Amino acid sequence: MNAAVTDACIFIDLRNLNLIHHFFELDCMFHSSVDVINELYEEDKLVLQPYVDSGRLTIHSIDEFERLCIQKTQFPAALSEADKTVLFLAQKLNAVVVSSDKVVRKYASKNGVTYHGMLWILDQLLDVQVISGLEASQKLEMLIRNNIVYQNNAELVSEMQKRLKIWKK
Repeated sequence: MNAAVTDACIFIDLRNLNLIHHFFELDCMFHSSVDVINELYEEDKLVLQPYVDSGRLTIHSIDEFERLCIQKTQFPAALSEADKTVLFLAQKLNAVVVSSDKVVRKYASKNGVTYHGMLWILDQLLDVQVISGLEASQKLEMLIRNNIVYQNNAELVSEMQKRLKIWKK
């Protein structure tokens, strides 16, 4: 993977799990939009700033022409303006979307855009041996406890339970 466009929920989950530093160790060029950054709390922005400064995270300003293109696209009403910029940038950059948002992922799937979420991130961190299986399982358990999105999705809970069994070995 060369490029990934990340939304706010991923940045928030990574900060809450204390995995931001590890995330930016992955071999990828990360992108997001000013719209996404504006959705974040100040402490999230401060945590991301060193990665912007180092060039590991590129923040894109959406110009007037691009906003018109976004407006003309038939996005679901449930998508925020920031979500739309993530999907727009992913298509423009031929990048994957990194999001836990179901509506974002569903739109990406229907439109041929590859997408990944927190489980994929944890898998990647394990693959490059940045974290251990035990640490990954602890982070996943914390994510389940603290984020209602992960508690109310039966398919996701099933997949998380499989990972926990593997990672705890």
